Amino acid sequence: MPKTIAITGANGFLGKAFVKALVEKNYYVKALVRKMPIDKFEGVSYHLYRLEDDLNKTLFEDVDICIHLAFQFEKQERNGIDVNIFAVENLKKLNLTQYVFVSSFAAASPVTDSYYGKSKLAVEVFFKDELIIRPALVLGNGGIFGRLQTQLTKTKFVPLLNGGKQIIQTILLEDLVESGIFLIENQAKGIYHLAHSEKVFYKNFILKIAQKLQKDIFFIPIPVLIMKIIVAFFQLFSKPPINKDNLTGLLTSKYIDTTSEQNMMPQKWHSFEESLERIKM
Repeated sequence: MPKTIAITGANGFLGKAFVKALVEKNYYVKALVRKMPIDKFEGVSYHLYRLEDDLNKTLFEDVDICIHLAFQFEKQERNGIDVNIFAVENLKKLNLTQYVFVSSFAAASPVTDSYYGKSKLAVEVFFKDELIIRPALVLGNGGIFGRLQTQLTKTKFVPLLNGGKQIIQTILLEDLVESGIFLIENQAKGIYHLAHSEKVFYKNFILKIAQKLQKDIFFIPIPVLIMKIIVAFFQLFSKPPINKDNLTGLLTSKYIDTTSEQNMMPQKWHSFEESLERIKM
């Protein structure tokens, strides 16, 4: 009998991809969303879910597996507790058969000195005996990569910090989802870093995306201190093109050898350039 999987944050970039893939594999999917979507996947039941709200336990009465993707990117509290922690405390009290937490490279040692990285790591503690997936930068039409594409279409000038030698690791959205489902179906436990093992330097990363977009760009070397001032100014806008956590993540980029994870998978992950070829821009 097909299992029932609840996905928090099911409206997001990763959430939609997991919902689609799981439905295609004939799972029963409960999509837990902050706002009801206009376009819904056929056969999926949609339910309102917010991290800061008291948990509606009846939503999980028939759930076998919970994939936790929902995340509050700016600090917010409920009863003096960070809402990201508040939510997982309640989810874990359900004692479901299987939990999956989608974390981030930012939570890997050394932990990125940002709210995002520290908060992801703090949430991981609640899933220490479960499956924790730490993806690198996910390539697809959405998320951080999608916003980067949009920014590059609007400007010819790209700031360059420390010569653009920051290391970027990537994983194609389809590879992440397929590998995540493989780990779930094999009831894997522990932390898994999902990313192609190649090192891509930031400058070349941006150049390749610009070429794909058929866009001419010019790099402008900027001292880190000046960039921090610029980012602080951007915070005055409702949807800044870059925030403090984005900058911190770039400046503290790290490399993780993912050979062992790749060797476990039934499929070969796509490299950065192979991924770009598969993405429609």
